[in-house]
Amino acid sequence: MIQMQSDTATAGTLDPTFGVDGVVEVREQGAVLYSVLPLNGKLIYADQYFSAGRMSMRLRRMNSQGIFESSFGDNGSTVLPIDWSTAPRFGLFPYLNGNFLVKGTYIDSTGQRDMVFALLNQDGQLDTAFGDKGFVRIDPYELSITGVSATFSKDPNDKIKARNFSTAENYIGGSVCVQPDGKILVSHSGVSGQDGNGYWWRGLLIRLMPDGTFDKSFNNTGSLFVKLGGLDNETISIALQSDGKILVFGSYYPNDSDDFNAFVIRYMANGEEDSGFNGGKPAVINHGDLNNILAGTISIRESDGAILVVGSASKTYEPYLPYTPWIAVLNPNGSPNLLFNNGRPLFSSILEGGGLWQNCAWQEDKILVARSVAARYLSTGLLVTSFNGKGWFDYKSSYHHMALTEDKKMVLIGYAAGYPFVLRSLI
Repeated sequence: MIQMQSDTATAGTLDPTFGVDGVVEVREQGAVLYSVLPLNGKLIYADQYFSAGRMSMRLRRMNSQGIFESSFGDNGSTVLPIDWSTAPRFGLFPYLNGNFLVKGTYIDSTGQRDMVFALLNQDGQLDTAFGDKGFVRIDPYELSITGVSATFSKDPNDKIKARNFSTAENYIGGSVCVQPDGKILVSHSGVSGQDGNGYWWRGLLIRLMPDGTFDKSFNNTGSLFVKLGGLDNETISIALQSDGKILVFGSYYPNDSDDFNAFVIRYMANGEEDSGFNGGKPAVINHGDLNNILAGTISIRESDGAILVVGSASKTYEPYLPYTPWIAVLNPNGSPNLLFNNGRPLFSSILEGGGLWQNCAWQEDKILVARSVAARYLSTGLLVTSFNGKGWFDYKSSYHHMALTEDKKMVLIGYAAGYPFVLRSLI
């Protein structure tokens, strides 16, 4: 049952100063929109691009009214190298001094998928001091990680033997954090390996220097596996606390189980596990009747460091069964936040047929979430009924990405009638 609470602010309506009544529809043949990033009062827009029959990606920039600007890149666009792809994951992330990072996947002729990064300035020009002429490419199966003795295989048949995850296959909204010193923290869903105990799957963390090289002060190599007591796990989203400690959010398989739960753990700035977080144990989100707890994204409230995590849950992991969205709030030390839903995760669906939460953000003492719909909650777990008059909205369609602008507006992207759209609402 959904509980509601009134609020005095009027919000949840489309922004009439953006596009046509708050929406920009991109009616281009074959258009595939991947992500948008609010930056310096504008929006960086990333979509699919074909050149000589091969896929890459294109970056453009919208002004505050939703109009593409010809001053960005080369006559309005920057096209990244051929064979760059969003498959399986892609994201845009703010960097220092108004610049931004692109995270994608490079797919070679054999099907090998490496992480790739590019650093660009606000006008769409590559920062050639980053990596190799503005690009960094990382094969996660060739990393040297301190304290790991295992055999790695890129053979798809070997990967299938490990219990892998697919919960965030097309989403990496929170997988990159930029530190105040310009270092870049990256989470990767993980790699499969084999040791004396059999096949396994481990989430992966990487930290890069501002020039794109590995930061050897992080676990001595610049990368580490999320061990989680030897349990198979996938890292989905990360966040940086004000003291430089690193929060990691993902899903894991408990021992001898085909079900999985969500977890939050914390690392020190040097890559050591933080025993002071939640009494030295992972903070676990689970449910007695729902056996598969999928992780979405994590967000930290600036005022007090409260930790917000969201996701979705189901009884079994099958694609066509209904999901129940969930929200949980933790204190900065990992203990349950007793103000939110009496210290318990909120498993509750707005739509009768179930739904998903994939994106989240703090808005001072309010919580914004989006995927199946967009909604706003109080920090107690009650819906804010003044938000579109009922606490939520579903203009046009569901939303596969959410971002907040510098002037406190919400940007959502999705598809309707075969075309992508960008929507901006007042919050």
